[in-house]
Amino acid sequence: RFADSFDAQLARLDYHAPTLVCDALRRDYPVPRADLTIADAGCGTGLCGPLLRPWAKHLCGFDLSGGMLAKAEQRGIYDELHKAELVEFLLSRPEVFDLVISADTLCYFGDIDQALASFARSLRRSGRAIFTVEASNDDDKRPYQLLSSGRYSHKREYVIAAAQQANLTLAHIAHVPLRSEAGR
Repeated sequence: RFADSFDAQLARLDYHAPTLVCDALRRDYPVPRADLTIADAGCGTGLCGPLLRPWAKHLCGFDLSGGMLAKAEQRGIYDELHKAELVEFLLSRPEVFDLVISADTLCYFGDIDQALASFARSLRRSGRAIFTVEASNDDDKRPYQLLSSGRYSHKREYVIAAAQQANLTLAHIAHVPLRSEAGR
């Protein structure tokens, strides 16, 4: 039900996770050559799609919400779209992708260990993953916590440990705002 108003709601929140993900992509691939097989994990309405397309030989999006996928399909950007759960989908495609993008999706996971392991399994040997999480308060001792927004925040140390356990090498971590919500 949220799909119809999703993009407008994010615009009001000064949402810029897709731009930040694309900026990170430019660090590793400064020149778009349309030669990468890219997975947009939790693609939602496809906000990342137009930004990723210049790098993509093949752009695959997937999400749990059929309504969100219908909006993504209207963009005409993706080569394929699937209604699928993130971990299951990526585990079923070993060493298929050069790049897995996950903008503002892992905030719906508490434990991200399996998600990051699925990123690693689906990536080719030289593949990369770019993802966002919401940062936990530094004073909180828990690895992650459920917020009143219904999203999870994650401790930096936990994200690093989960990535290492998944055999992902962290090249860059940035602490940047993804959106402004309730004045924060």
